[in-house]
Parts: sequence; structure tokens; C-alpha cells
Amino acid sequence: MGGARATTPAGRAAVPSGALDVSAAARGAFADLAARTGLGQWWLVRRRGDEQVVLADLAGAGARSAAVPWRSGVPAAALDHGAPPAVVRVADVPAYAAACAASGVEVASLLVVPVRSADGVVVGALCGASELPHPDVAAHLPGARAAAELLGLLLEQALLLDDVVRRAEHAEAAAQTDPLTGLGNRRAWDAAVAAEEDRAARHGTPTAVVVLDLDGLKQLNDSAGHDAGDDVLRQAGAALRAQVRGQDAVVRLGGDEFGLLLPDTERAVAVAVAARVRAALAQAGIGVSCGVATRTDRDGLLGAWRAADEAMYADKRARRGRRSAPVARTGAWSSGPPPVAPAPVVPAPAAPAAPAAPAAAAERGVDALLEVARAQVGADVAFISVVEGGQRRFRNVVARVRVPFAVGTAEPRDGTVCELLVRGELPPVVPDAAVSAVADHPDVRALAIGSHVGVVLRRADGTTYGTLCAYSQRPDPHLRPRDAEALAALGRAVMRLVETEDAAEATARAVRARLEGLDAQGGLRTAFRPVVSLADGARVGHDAETHFPRGTAPRATWFSEARAVGASAPLETAALHHALEASPDLEPRDGWLLVGASAPTVAAPAFARRLAAADPSRLVLQVLGDVDPLELRVLRAALAPLRREGLRLAVAAAGTARNGGEHLLALEPELVGVHRRVVVGVASSRSQQALVNGLLGFTATLGAQLLARGPASADDLAWLRRAGVPLAHGPATAAYEAAPEHVSGP
Repeated sequence: MGGARATTPAGRAAVPSGALDVSAAARGAFADLAARTGLGQWWLVRRRGDEQVVLADLAGAGARSAAVPWRSGVPAAALDHGAPPAVVRVADVPAYAAACAASGVEVASLLVVPVRSADGVVVGALCGASELPHPDVAAHLPGARAAAELLGLLLEQALLLDDVVRRAEHAEAAAQTDPLTGLGNRRAWDAAVAAEEDRAARHGTPTAVVVLDLDGLKQLNDSAGHDAGDDVLRQAGAALRAQVRGQDAVVRLGGDEFGLLLPDTERAVAVAVAARVRAALAQAGIGVSCGVATRTDRDGLLGAWRAADEAMYADKRARRGRRSAPVARTGAWSSGPPPVAPAPVVPAPAAPAAPAAPAAAAERGVDALLEVARAQVGADVAFISVVEGGQRRFRNVVARVRVPFAVGTAEPRDGTVCELLVRGELPPVVPDAAVSAVADHPDVRALAIGSHVGVVLRRADGTTYGTLCAYSQRPDPHLRPRDAEALAALGRAVMRLVETEDAAEATARAVRARLEGLDAQGGLRTAFRPVVSLADGARVGHDAETHFPRGTAPRATWFSEARAVGASAPLETAALHHALEASPDLEPRDGWLLVGASAPTVAAPAFARRLAAADPSRLVLQVLGDVDPLELRVLRAALAPLRREGLRLAVAAAGTARNGGEHLLALEPELVGVHRRVVVGVASSRSQQALVNGLLGFTATLGAQLLARGPASADDLAWLRRAGVPLAHGPATAAYEAAPEHVSGP
């Protein structure tokens, strides 16, 4: 094989956020080609030096051919050795026969067309084949060449986008997007805070944080349904995006809470931005509570975030006091904020500042394909609209000019070009709108459409989803029907991604609804497992364990689903609240309480505020899950004030072995827990004993103590005691000590 390497889709890593998944788009094109041509095997090959890299394949032929270098493969037979692009019988063409034999591809008919970059360089090949002779295989060359042209553009765009992803990976902070609003999510916020903290510390620039919380979203969800609530969140996201600069970070922190990170911004300017945002949301009928704070050298940006969060809650309390009917925070599972010292309400300036330029569109999988669509037809703007009920909603937008709409904007669908497309009253291609039947159409004038290409998007079941449109503000006489055909092919790939994203959002909505219904099902309760010193049997503390309503999903499922939809912070904060409320009567009174939360939750102001409201010196906090280097920096900064007040940390021994878990050790924990799988049966298992002995040496090096969880027998306890394990959950016969009654949040 000459040391050649090849990569198949099965061996590829998951596509990072912001990257274009060429293989997914190619497989969509393959399905269409197979249906039209009757050729059941298709594969896309990229040429990389003397290697061939199979980017995607249908029916496995590509996977087999991936084991040979470029010069011995099927594409080279046509592109380098002069074999015809289409043959009915491979055996009749020696170059193809040899290549198929070397590749392990057993086919009768074959079709090979080059894939070129925008400047005409051959970068790979699109291959189609059938196991039985296909007499009219050559008739399908035009369709295959059109598909290859599109795939070449996709590949070129993917390589450009890879540069963006690569920079994000090098920074260990790949930005992610909230699928509902198109804004950044909590991970994007953590990355922005960490990066901006470094810049502000180096250059001494002022940096401000604005925290916003929508009013009455829960009541809207309860009265009008989550679709109405989602529309409000989309409108809020669009309004926020329109009020910030390109260098500002605007994210949905979770639920109904949003954050703005404003670099190089003094407090007075940040207050003006907050007032402008409040006014913009008010115009959309959305009430919001705001808090503003600026970075100080002592507390950094995390301190500013906490201060802005407290100011937002103070503003919310003041706004409630001015209303006849109080408005509850979003999320029935939230225990609500503990009392905090009064903080100033954000004042409204006399005159709002001029609007800033909108932030750049987030780079997501669908947006990347949309950018390809825009480039394919040479348009200024491309967008995906969803037509549902009587409205058109802009789901994704990419543009190189200013446009009068944004992601999430919704308006009546009647009188729009999208509605005309759906009805079949608008041609797919309009080279010059000024001399067309839609010259005086209101939507054409409002959007400044000079030329337009559009197709109707349909779901897998054939129903209408919306439209994919690309337009320019000038006429384009070069537009042809083939541009609409290319857009339609791209639209089918887009719809596969769109339906995947929409299904994920539907799942997320169902999870959020279950979380909001927790109190109605009986709410959370806390059970306490005593922790004892194995040296003398004395009780030294308790491990708090959150229990969910009986008959519902297991505890791990509740927490994993909440993490998947970005709702772990309110749920874990509520669990902490319940544990603290139920723990005062535990004996001994000077014992410690072990509680747990994931790294993003621990760094959130609401969680830190609840910890601080208790006595941190009697708490042991276990950081759950893995922590990457970016999260570690944020986590250490968030925990520093609580550590100074005596908060101790715990990690799970298993967590230190998983990907990224070793970073937890940099937190310098005082306690390391060993899972019950290692503890149960340890008295009779030499391998488990060896592991425990290794962990004892490990914790001694850290200066920490080992906690054995869940010993199941007296023999296990006796062995652990002899081995020198200092702490364990109480004797095997001890039952959980449950709180006497459910403690509900305010």
C-alpha cells in the first residue's frame, strides 16, 4: 500500500460546531442520484497528495476503495489514465478492471466525474456504480457532473470553515449556539468571559456585563403554550442581537435569562445599552428586568457577572412591587433566589444611544450550507423561512449586506415572496425583479430584491416546511434554471439538518416542560446518607442525594436530560436549595454536608449566591462530570471567594480517569470519592483491593481523604478499615435518612 492512509466516514470524528458536514450533504445528494439513475453505489473521494480520502459513500463501495492510494484507485483510472467517464462493463476497460480489483470493488457498470474547486483544480471525484450492467449509464453523466459541481463548492466551503473551527479548537473554546434563538449558549458565554478577562487584565480596558431576565414567560407558557413562549424568546434574541456591536457577546444563559458582555465599555454606556435593550423589547411587548455591572481588578468579570445578576434580581423585585399582580420567575422547578442585599435598579438614560451594527450570524451547520447556497448563485442574501399557520418566520439568515430582518423575525406570510413560492405563483428564478411580474410586490420593495432564486423546502413526509431563498439587490442576467436546480439539491441537504435540529429542539421543549411540571408532581426531596469515620465509627457528615417524584424517570435521567437542554443550572441550584433547607436538624450539628453540581452550574451566580448564603465552611462541594481547561479557569475563579470562606471540594475517582477529568485535580480537592462498584465486594476481590490501595496513595499525594461509597457488607467495611480508608458511607444496614417533608421553593 505504500504507507497510504485513507479516511472513511465511519472513522471520522464528530463534526465540530461551526463546521460543514460534507459527508452528510453528500449522502443526501447520493440518495437523490441513486433514485434518479438506478446506480446503487456512490462515493465521494478527495485527492490529498498521493492519497485518496473517501469523504462519504452510499452502499459501502467507498469504504472498500479507501484502502488503496490515489494512483491505484478508481478515480485515477478516469482522471489520470484516460479511462472513459462511464462504462457499461468494467471488465472491458483494463484500467478500471485493475483499479476495482485493487480496491475490492465488485461492480459491473461505473461512472466517474471530477470534482473541481472554484478555480477549476481537480480536488477529487464523484463515483457511481451498479453491481449489474446498466446500459444507459452514460446518459446520467450530466446529472452527475451537476452534483459534482455542487459537492466541489461544498468541499471548498467546508475547508474555509475548518479554519474557523481550528482556531476555536486551539483556543479550547469552540462557541456554541442556542438553537432556539440563534444566540450563543452558556458555553459560548464561558468562553467569552474567559477570553475577555485575559484581555481586560492585560490591557486595563473597561468591560461591562448586562444580565436580563424576561418577565412572565412561565405564565405565558402555562396560558398559551410553549410555542408562544418560544416565539417570545426568538423575538427577544433578535432584539438583543440588533442592539449590540460585532465585538459584543450576546447569549442565552438558560431559560428566560440572557447576558451581554460588552468589551471596552464604561458603566454609563452599558447602562444606556441596557435601557436601549429594555426599550426595544418593550416595543415587541416583552418586559425585562436588567442588571449592569463593570469589571474590577479585584473581582474580575465573574465578579461583575455576579453583581449584574444580583442587580437584575433587585430590579425584578422592584418591578414586581410596582405591579398589581406579581410575576414569577420562569421555571416551576426553580427554588427562587435567596435573599440578597438590595442592589441599585438600572436607571434609564435621558436619550438612548444610536443603534450599533448587528452581530455577525452564528456559524452553525445549517448556516454553513446556507452560505454555500448564497455563494452558489452569487447572491447577497440567503435565508430559510418557516411557513407555519399564517406566519413566515426567518429561521436562518446569512447576508453580506444589511437586511431588514433577523433570525427569529416573524410576520404575516400573506404578501411575501415565500408565500408566492409555496403557491407556485413565483418562478424559481427571477433574474431581474424590476421587469418581472413581481416588480411592484411589497415584499420585493421591502427587501430591495433585484434578482431572486427560491425553492420550496419539504419535510421527509412531503409536507411543506418553508422556503430557501437567495437574492441580490441588483439584477443578475446570468441566473438560469440550473441555479434553481442546484438550490433545490442543496435544499434537500439543508432539510435533513433542519429536521434533525428541529427534532432536537422538540425534545428539548418536552424536557423543559417536564422540568417545569416537577412541583405539580410532588417536587424534589432530599435524602441524606451518613458519612462515618472508619477509625472510630463517628458520624462526621452527610451526603445529600436528590430524589424525584415517585414513578418518574431515574435521578440520573432527570439530570442528564437537563444538561442536554441547558437547564442543569436551575435544576441543580434547586437541588442545592432543597438540601440546605432540609439539613439543619442533621446530627452532628458540626458535621459537613456533601452536595454536588456540574462545573457550569457551580460557576453560575445563582448557585454561588446560594452557597454563600449558607455556611461554606460546613459544605463539601463535589464537581460532577468532566471539566475541560476552559471550564477549569472559570470554575477556579468562581470558587475562589467561597474557598476563602472554607468551602471544601470533592471529586469522583472515576472522573479523574475520563477524558478531561484529570483537570479536576487542579482544583486541589479535599475529598476523593470511590464508586460503589469498586467498594462492593472489595473484601474478596484482589483487583478491587489493588485499586483502593492505589487510590489511597493517590489521595495521600493530593493531601485529600478517600470516601468509600456504598459498602454493602460488614466484611467490606472491615477490609476498608484495615486498609486505612478514612471515610465511608454509614454501615451497610443504615437506611437513608430522608427529610421529613418536601421543601418547596418560594
